[in-house]
Amino acid sequence: MHAQPIAQSLQSRASYKLLSLTGLVTVGDMLLYNHALGWTLGLFGLLMLLAVHAHNCHERRTRMGDAAFFATAGLALAMVESPGILSALLYGISLTAYALLPQLGSTENTWITLKSSLFHLLTGWWRFFRQTRLWLYLYRHMKRRNGRQRHFVLHWLMPLTLTALFMLLFFQANPLIALTIRQVNWQSLGEYISFQRMAFWLAIAAVGWAVIRPKLTRMPVFRLNYLLHEEEIGFLKTIFNPRSIITSLLLFNGLFLLQNIMDILFIWTGSELPEGITHAQYAQQGAYPLIITALMTGGFTLATLRPGSAIAAIPAIRALVYAWVAQNIFLVTSAALRLLSYIEAYSLTYLRVAALLWMVLVGVGLALIVLGNMLRKNNIWLINSNLATLYGLLYICCFVNIGGIMADYNVKHCREIDGKGASLDVSYLYHKVGVDALPALRWFEHNGTNAFVLNRVTETDYQLEWELRSRMENWKSWTYRNLRLLPTIDNDNAE
Repeated sequence: MHAQPIAQSLQSRASYKLLSLTGLVTVGDMLLYNHALGWTLGLFGLLMLLAVHAHNCHERRTRMGDAAFFATAGLALAMVESPGILSALLYGISLTAYALLPQLGSTENTWITLKSSLFHLLTGWWRFFRQTRLWLYLYRHMKRRNGRQRHFVLHWLMPLTLTALFMLLFFQANPLIALTIRQVNWQSLGEYISFQRMAFWLAIAAVGWAVIRPKLTRMPVFRLNYLLHEEEIGFLKTIFNPRSIITSLLLFNGLFLLQNIMDILFIWTGSELPEGITHAQYAQQGAYPLIITALMTGGFTLATLRPGSAIAAIPAIRALVYAWVAQNIFLVTSAALRLLSYIEAYSLTYLRVAALLWMVLVGVGLALIVLGNMLRKNNIWLINSNLATLYGLLYICCFVNIGGIMADYNVKHCREIDGKGASLDVSYLYHKVGVDALPALRWFEHNGTNAFVLNRVTETDYQLEWELRSRMENWKSWTYRNLRLLPTIDNDNAE
């Protein structure tokens, strides 16, 4: 393959330069991060200049090289005296010119030197990220002396990243996990590790790498890109390998098993929750984030069990995927029970009905993925099956009076009737449900005891009845469902 020429191009004492780069990042963090700029900026500039000189001093023993070195050192001392925009800009140009001297050849044309320095100052930092692709390629193809490939990043990057995403979703879905995590003193850790700090480290690494290794040696960049095949070096395809998938599935199954055990304890068996957390709170936080986990599961499963792929043919991966999908179906079922518990405490709405139907579709979709894989069906069959399921469910909903069912449930389970649920939201029934809520409101008028709510229900009932009769009087707005509502109203009025 092409690993050997790429390795040669990336050598040139690369391990020592990586060590120096690590030192620069560490020192830069101590001297510059989260502090007002002072003399330490000049000190860091001197250290970076010495690092560039130490790794390439044998290439710069010329009068021009010595002049560039002392000029850059003088600008670093100027920043020690008083850092400013002008001194920092001139330092950057001078340091870049000093780093590029061996690559420029003749330095008689000052304009070419300045233009090359400015261009590299603006774009050279990108070389750090571009060469990462090459290192990933070598991680796949170069071996250690003991014969094992250097695949730590390749085997653990995807599993740990996706597991962290699932843990974040479970953190949102499970107040017990959130309570446990909040008890940890993260503030002290956050003082040392944060997104801003890691971005600062990355910036120093990119700038430092640009001047320590200003250009690939022994082979032009375009030649390397010509040798590399995209399918061999693509980042996603590189980390999506059998071992990383097995590791991911093992972590996923363990994490989902923990969540399912807690759901069994607190949802299915009704065990007592810790003090300060009610079953309604536990149900409220869990329903919607768990739908996202199921969708992520479906995407990962489709990518893993692609028909005809070598990964899908590995028995261990197929078994782990099936176990994980089964856990997800159980998780979706638990999410539905969570939502039902939440509905019991806070009544029904159209959004919650839609969420229940969506959970049904997600569960059926996961089951269809496994069924299609077991029957060796292609993705077209899977798409058609899911669309047929969606169409069938929506088709049935067209004939179901969801608003009437929802109003009947909310009225008969409100706090004014059974003393447990939420207070009856008369405004929601009027504005969202409309005339379909009339039978439920009439039932409340005969069974409700709260005088204040009864007055609101009676007023709403009168308005909805007038609206219903107005619709039925106009043959263009006539509906069969509204026709079936009229006898219930007339019977109540006759009484």
